[in-house]
Amino acid sequence: MESRLESVEHWMKENDKDMRCISSGNTKQSCYKLVHQHMNWTESRANCKRLGDGADLVSVETAEENEFLLDMILDLRKSRCSRIWTSGRRISSGVWTWKATGQPFGYTYWMSQQPDNWRGNEDAMEFWYLSGYFHWNDRQPEDKYCSLCEFP
Repeated sequence: MESRLESVEHWMKENDKDMRCISSGNTKQSCYKLVHQHMNWTESRANCKRLGDGADLVSVETAEENEFLLDMILDLRKSRCSRIWTSGRRISSGVWTWKATGQPFGYTYWMSQQPDNWRGNEDAMEFWYLSGYFHWNDRQPEDKYCSLCEFP
């Protein structure tokens, strides 16, 4: 009998080229979907949840998972996704949590001089493509970007 992950992988190979799965080492077993439609952070999270199967905006727990995700979105982003929402949110000054899991950031990959809370309202975390790489950056949640959904 197929595992849930194998079942999702089989479905996505047939139906959805914007999905990838990871199941190696100490990294959690998850599948991820890059959504190219531009929405604000709240709309993006609601959209991920509508996809079902416990989906939510992505949470990044390890360097291995981060590397997998950044490679994946670099491969799939097409030219429309230079900024991509994650489930990261600032809950107080300097304190960030993954809204999808309720866990504080344990691993980080912030771009140099980030997070900076520019103009005092950058409370959401994005992957930002700059100078040939994706980096973590804080951003205003009202801005409209692509999003990365995770299926645990």
